[in-house]
Amino acid sequence: DDTFARSFQAKQIAFQLRRSGKISIADSAWIKKNWYKLGSKEKASLGIFYLSEPIGSNKKLPLLFKPASYIAISDVNILVTGHFRIIWGKNYLDYVDKYSINYALWGDSDKDGVPYFIEKLAGTDPNTPEEPGSVQDFSNGICEYVWQTEVNTLNFSPPPLSDEYYIDIYIANTGVVSPEGGSVTLPDQVNGLTMTYYGSDLPYIIINQDMSLDLLKVTMAHEFFHCIQMSYLPLNQLAEGLNLWLAENSAVWMEDAVYPFVNDYKNFVNQFLSVPWQSLFTDDYVHLYGAAIFLKYITENYADTQGGAAIIRTFWENIARGQKVLDVLDEFFASQNIQPVHSLQAAYTDFVLKNFHLKSFYQDGFIFNEISPVVLSQPEYDPALDNKADLPSPFGSLYFHLTSLTSVYPLLNRLKLDFTGDTRASWKVFLILVEDDGQENIYPLTVDETSVLHFIKKDPLEFEEVYVIVA
Repeated sequence: DDTFARSFQAKQIAFQLRRSGKISIADSAWIKKNWYKLGSKEKASLGIFYLSEPIGSNKKLPLLFKPASYIAISDVNILVTGHFRIIWGKNYLDYVDKYSINYALWGDSDKDGVPYFIEKLAGTDPNTPEEPGSVQDFSNGICEYVWQTEVNTLNFSPPPLSDEYYIDIYIANTGVVSPEGGSVTLPDQVNGLTMTYYGSDLPYIIINQDMSLDLLKVTMAHEFFHCIQMSYLPLNQLAEGLNLWLAENSAVWMEDAVYPFVNDYKNFVNQFLSVPWQSLFTDDYVHLYGAAIFLKYITENYADTQGGAAIIRTFWENIARGQKVLDVLDEFFASQNIQPVHSLQAAYTDFVLKNFHLKSFYQDGFIFNEISPVVLSQPEYDPALDNKADLPSPFGSLYFHLTSLTSVYPLLNRLKLDFTGDTRASWKVFLILVEDDGQENIYPLTVDETSVLHFIKKDPLEFEEVYVIVA
């Protein structure tokens, strides 16, 4: 029945989070929707990272009636900046990992009661023993810098209800006790999480206490952009279909837009590039993040004088009007006049070709791993019999490096290429011949309407390297 199904789903989410550190926006939406239908055991397991209501009042007051910006209530400390409330446990030193390389960030060298980690997040001076409540300018803090960049500089809409309420940031694993009774906790491998309170569209953020300052910066940029996304779509719609795909990879794109020298996102991109046969639009957890390289491709190749952020902003504005993600992308390419590419399919093909030499085509290309082609030393290749790669999914690709050409057709001195693809798909095949001096000759080959290709190239031994790309 529904009760059993909800109980099972709650246990699955909690287990997945603790074991693998994976929780998606879709999981967040499910928890919120079903919160008051769950039993006490399910609430106890999920309540460590879902707060149904804020701790204390997060409502903004007129300047005349504003309380002190540093507040201690119950078992938590609260530091209020221009747009945020930062909430951490009063006895945080009993909870933070003393064996972590980041433990020093929880020191308090100026003895003002606020650890270095919080002062950098908020923008107070970690070396001056001033009363945090006396600080009026928080612009040097990570929180307000991220707000300033994403809202004021890049012109995205502020989070819903943020004109009336502060955006709460809970620091997990510091002893913050949630309204549900458990200590707010995130596994080590989860850097941050964005939710909304029950019965409200007001988002809040949970951040892990164990991370470097650079990781804290990009985590804040990522999670705050999820808050912004909720000004375009409510949480439940953000979690649907390809909305989730764009939500995650645009949040990763935003990490680099706000902090371009941190480059933590390269880990996701390199994982994405290691499995090119997987669909660009797969819902695999890491692939969702790594697909930020496709947004990089778009913003670095199709931006006009308004810049790449304007493209991402337009995507979200069109989705807010009810358009589907694939339609938004297809219409963007059809209407742009920067490049001679006018459909999503054509753009994906160009993306695949550029990724063959991504170090030359991306501003951050130097931090990405090159794609490793499947090496073919035999005259035939059947993906079903090869464990190096899978058949490409829709919007997936394969890269081949042909070797030992002299042993294939030593007498005929020619390259013969036969290709047969699934007839339900539209295929693009490219032959790349590299001369001794490194010059590349790219031949787009014609695949007929039955997804079959026959091609003969004379004198392939005139070339140093031979590659085939299939998309």
